[in-house]
Amino acid sequence: MQRLNYQHLYYFWQVARVGSITKASEKLGLAQPTISGQIAIFENTIGAQLFKKSGRNITLTEKGKMTFNYAEDIFSLGHQLTNALTGQKTEPTKRIIIGALNSIDKIIISKIIAPLCNEKTNIKLITIDEKKELVSSNMLINDYDFVLSDLKLNSSDRSKIHTSTLGTSRLSIYANQELAKKFYEPTLSKLKTAPFILPSFDTQARRIINNWLEKKSLAPKIIAEIDDSSLAKSLASSGLGLIFSPTSIKNEILKQYRLSSIYDCNELTCPYYLFYPHEEKENYTIQELIIQSNSFLNDG
Repeated sequence: MQRLNYQHLYYFWQVARVGSITKASEKLGLAQPTISGQIAIFENTIGAQLFKKSGRNITLTEKGKMTFNYAEDIFSLGHQLTNALTGQKTEPTKRIIIGALNSIDKIIISKIIAPLCNEKTNIKLITIDEKKELVSSNMLINDYDFVLSDLKLNSSDRSKIHTSTLGTSRLSIYANQELAKKFYEPTLSKLKTAPFILPSFDTQARRIINNWLEKKSLAPKIIAEIDDSSLAKSLASSGLGLIFSPTSIKNEILKQYRLSSIYDCNELTCPYYLFYPHEEKENYTIQELIIQSNSFLNDG
């Protein structure tokens, strides 16, 4: 392979950041064919396709994702070098790429990664659709520094990836004030006719909820199936239906969404895991995440 052309890399990086050749050309003040041509030359030089078409949009290939991660570091260091050469004080930043399964509650994620958020750390959080992607060793080599998951690791990757249990949380049932008054019942009998907003059928969260409902002989009316936990809470707040959410973040849910907890499902628990390469086991960042998670999880 020829020596890396950083101008080509720069064009690729700009397109990857905005997700469009059109937007990148406007930002750079260059014609679209110019940028397309430079990226084509770059792909030919490195012998890999970096983008693929997705409808009217373009997305990164696996090699594209890996290249983008390196480009982010390269041009971040370049910016720091420019500041240093011109006498501007700049603190070096550590870049951490975090993958998180989309099924994990966004408040849980924010509380877990909170200790990493400071001026010396550049955090990039990417949500992973568990229905489309399986956590694998390749992801932790090319894409992420570590992955937050509520699913256990595939057995075939256990020799390459270390797993730490961050903790567990019970689930509670939440509703807005009107529905809470209507369906509150210590024996759960009223929930047989209650409207519910649940995660998609083929997610881990839905599977454990379905098992619990079956044990309780409940077959509630399902109004919507939504994986985005923030959207589900917003819809619940508007009175569309009841939701299951972690008990460990009850205070945040009550405050942010003005929902009431009408039942704590003591037997219904959700585990959370942290996946990372074996060699990172003693990493300070990993230890901070585990300590922070233990401080609010494990309520079950």
